[in-house]
Amino acid sequence: MLQKFLLMAIIVFLQSCASYQYAQQIKMVSFDNNFLQGTSMGPIEGQDCSWAIFGLQLGELPTVQRAFQSTRNRGDGKQLRYLNNVNSVMAGFNAGVLSKQCITVIGIGYL
Repeated sequence: MLQKFLLMAIIVFLQSCASYQYAQQIKMVSFDNNFLQGTSMGPIEGQDCSWAIFGLQLGELPTVQRAFQSTRNRGDGKQLRYLNNVNSVMAGFNAGVLSKQCITVIGIGYL
């Protein structure tokens, strides 16, 4: 019983040592080479999340690249051309047994 507890404690500890990618106060992120002013879609948000049970990761850790791709696909059926005033935040929770980690990208989207 003690061995199982120590193994779970080690797994939870190792999970808490992960590092994450961030993007803060970026003026513009372009998804293509067209720099002409586009039509504003207003504030746009996209995220990439992952879950863990007892510290065992289900799938890949979230990345800022997949969060940006999720943001790009929020253009009402069209892909966004660029984002202005871009920030990313780390969100989620850790309840010991179950945890969720997300990277959320927020910006002003343009078609």
